[in-house]
Amino acid sequence: MTRNVFVAGVGMIPFRKPGTSDAYDVMGAGAVLSKGHPLGATGLAQCYELTHRLRGTAEQRQVEGAKVALAHNLGLGGACVTTVYKAA
Repeated sequence: MTRNVFVAGVGMIPFRKPGTSDAYDVMGAGAVLSKGHPLGATGLAQCYELTHRLRGTAEQRQVEGAKVALAHNLGLGGACVTTVYKAA
C-alpha cells in the first residue's frame, strides 16, 4: 500500500482507499528486495526492468499498454533518486 501512496503522490495513479484493489502494477516484478537488494546494482535492475516493460519485451511481467514508468531508490546516507521513464 505504501508504494501505491507514493506513486499516487507524484500524480501517476489516483489515490485509493486502503483495502481497495487496483489495476495498477506497482512493483510487479517483486521489487529489488526480491533480487537481494545488491548494493550499487539496484538502480540498474530497476532501469532494466522498466525499459523492458516500456518496450513491450517483459514477457510474463509485461503490463499491456505501459507508457510511463517510475523508479524510486533510497540509498545509503539518505541519497534519493527518482526517475520517470516514458516510452518512445
